[in-house]
Amino acid sequence: MALLGRSGGGGDASRDADTGSRDSAADPASPRGKRTSRSEAFRQAWQELSRRPVPREQRIFSQRELLKRWAEFDLESAMRAAMEEGWNLRYDLNNAGALRSIFADAFEKHPDEAWRILARGQFGPEQSRLEQLWFETLHHDHHTVISHFGEMSNQQQDQALRVMTSSFNDIEEAEALRSELMKSGVSDSRLQDLLLATPAASANSSFDWIGLPAGPERIAARIDWVMHLGTLDAGGFSAAWDALPETDRAEVARLTIHTIKSGSPLLLPALDRLLATGQWDVLGSQQMEDALQSGTADPFVPQPEKPEKIPGLQDWAMNLPDRPEAAELLRRVIQCDNPFLSSSESFAGDFPAGTWQHEEALLIMVGRKLDLDSPEAQSLAGQISDPARKQQALELIRRDALLKSIR
Repeated sequence: MALLGRSGGGGDASRDADTGSRDSAADPASPRGKRTSRSEAFRQAWQELSRRPVPREQRIFSQRELLKRWAEFDLESAMRAAMEEGWNLRYDLNNAGALRSIFADAFEKHPDEAWRILARGQFGPEQSRLEQLWFETLHHDHHTVISHFGEMSNQQQDQALRVMTSSFNDIEEAEALRSELMKSGVSDSRLQDLLLATPAASANSSFDWIGLPAGPERIAARIDWVMHLGTLDAGGFSAAWDALPETDRAEVARLTIHTIKSGSPLLLPALDRLLATGQWDVLGSQQMEDALQSGTADPFVPQPEKPEKIPGLQDWAMNLPDRPEAAELLRRVIQCDNPFLSSSESFAGDFPAGTWQHEEALLIMVGRKLDLDSPEAQSLAGQISDPARKQQALELIRRDALLKSIR
């Protein structure tokens, strides 16, 4: 490209771009001043490219080449330019490969600088795409990625972990990642969530973890023990539970929901222990929804047209008190048992009339019928006797009518 030569200032590429490119008042004779002048030359070349009367394809190619060279010298300025509105490369950026071809090398050479820039969160709608590129570029460098967990939100940490775990080649790599997580310095509760999402835990029947001091080693060993708990039969599960100190039961009960699925005979015993330790909030969690899912997660295995109901779950739910968490669980149970409700089907009859479960089922059916544009919603609302739930049903019908009137 003739717009900008390769001489001058390139040796400063490893320096933090932020300190050089933003200080326009620096002495021109100083390294910082030279760096600022060099970055301004890239900016002028960039602006000139946008004005050149050349075919769009040629402009995109030239812009990509210039950005890649600019990123070697002043990463932050190049990233800002790439995210600007109103230039041809924006169309090219719809292809994730375009971003990768421009910034991946710079991210890999200067990962810490790149994350410091990204951590400011100044790239608007494109922020998540640049973060994703950073995660993908460094997916094998667990140490570097995890060293920045303290600067990331939980959502960013989760995304980084998904990228890193998606490319495991062997169990050793998974164990290495687990080791890095245990040194990350995140809170104990957060570390537990991260370790649960890492496929390196292995069932371990040893109770040795009970004697360990609080901290990462104890958290990891407890997860391994809970993995073992999920492999037992009902008798073994009860015996292991009875051997637990009272102080550890609540946390173990929460952990079991991560490891026991709908087809397991331990689901109901695990739910009993969960509520016995007062963990009502888990009933409405994503972990509970995952635990209730039947069928298989493999997209290449045909799913049953109508999944089998989880044995005993509805009867178990009939013993729950009327409280918001229990109502949320009932909704999840009904969703799992009746995922393909037609306009003529009903599931309220699965629950005895006069119970709060029957009333909640009627309320859920009102919403389902409205989704199906069925005229039965109004009559179902009329069958609800609980004043609060009847009011909710009538409000659903009112909102549905309002939306339809403005379509």
